[in-house]
Amino acid sequence: MFVIERFMVIGDDEALRRLISLNLRARGAEVEEVVSVHSLLNTIPLDADVVILDLDPDGTDASGWELARALRATSWARQLPLVVLGATWPTPAQTAPLQPLYFVRKPFAVGTLLDVLRTASALHL
Repeated sequence: MFVIERFMVIGDDEALRRLISLNLRARGAEVEEVVSVHSLLNTIPLDADVVILDLDPDGTDASGWELARALRATSWARQLPLVVLGATWPTPAQTAPLQPLYFVRKPFAVGTLLDVLRTASALHL
């Protein structure tokens, strides 16, 4: 069970989005799936308390971090915990403007991601 139960999962990898969403829903959470930050930025803000962003497969694409910054620039997502999934550890320069931010390195065990999400949701209260 999570302290906050509304999550937004953003990423173009449908299998990963579904895996995360199914695991969260099985634990009673509400989940909204979004294919990309670009599509999200052009829609009405969604009702979520934690945002999960899957970077490109290698995690080194700068545009993924640019999209995270664009997401942070929106009024509704400015202070939401952001959980970023990526294959390589980010630099402090990438993460500093995005706080509160949590990073989960891919590949990951579902239990590891759930632990990070519990921490992010509890600290957001």
